[in-house]
Amino acid sequence: MDRIDGFQIQVMNEGSIPARQITVTLKTWQIGAPGPDVSREFEVRDLAPSDDFTFHIEPFYLSGEEKYDQERVTKPTCGYIVVRSINSSQPRAWAFFIPGQAGIGQPWDQRFFAQHYWPAIEFEYPKNVPEVAQCIDYPTGICDEVGAHEPWKPQ
Repeated sequence: MDRIDGFQIQVMNEGSIPARQITVTLKTWQIGAPGPDVSREFEVRDLAPSDDFTFHIEPFYLSGEEKYDQERVTKPTCGYIVVRSINSSQPRAWAFFIPGQAGIGQPWDQRFFAQHYWPAIEFEYPKNVPEVAQCIDYPTGICDEVGAHEPWKPQ
């Protein structure tokens, strides 16, 4: 996940044969929320070996109500991305934590905002999928730092 001009996902075919019928699933939530904030599936064109495709995502749900939206972007968001292809034996998945604008200026914000690629941890999907409402504890210890309970950790 790249954070230039918002958030972008880059899908790359690392295999030696074309990747066909690729889908990317994005699911995000506020820590402790009863349901997902965003749950979307994107179709990506077929990719030749070593080919890639990049597209913009919006990991936050914005309602259009100014007061709600201004408050929403200050709060942490967690989520995951899953990439599948019909000719791949196993989907690949990454979990992530976004501190929100309230995290800017905090002692831990450099772990997020000072780098080109957003920190994300690969996990085994669907065996170890995080549950909605859980805090994604990556980088390790971030959930304790923001006061979140029941953190999800990759196995």
